[in-house]
Amino acid sequence: MKYAPLVLFSRIDHKNYRYPGCECQRCTPTMNPATARFLVSQNGGLVTKLKIRAGERVQHWERRDNGEGITIVIREWEFDGTTVYLAWASDGTDCDGRLQRSGSAWCDYSRLGDGYTDSEGQRWPRWEHVDGPQRDHRAEAAGY
Repeated sequence: MKYAPLVLFSRIDHKNYRYPGCECQRCTPTMNPATARFLVSQNGGLVTKLKIRAGERVQHWERRDNGEGITIVIREWEFDGTTVYLAWASDGTDCDGRLQRSGSAWCDYSRLGDGYTDSEGQRWPRWEHVDGPQRDHRAEAAGY
């Protein structure tokens, strides 16, 4: 990539040149990325590429029939420019009654493609799980 002379530049010039001293994503691609792109599985297995801009928060919820009742899952991703954060919660019923789960995880931007590779060759994020509590209402009522 060639460097442009130090003159005032327009957006068109900026697409074709890198400017010394400029801190935008085009001129310094190793500094705070503007957008994180990674794979997520939703709606019972459908794979989607999620795109989040720095400073943005995305939320998704779904209702699943699990054969023994229903489950509602809510997931929220947030990207601060260096790390993607995931928080999730599910609430539903199974054969024993109500079951609640929640958790959180994070993934550094540089590791979004460093997780496992599935059978179709798709690269998944390497999530670092923070916590994952579970509450089984029927077990609590039985004294477990």
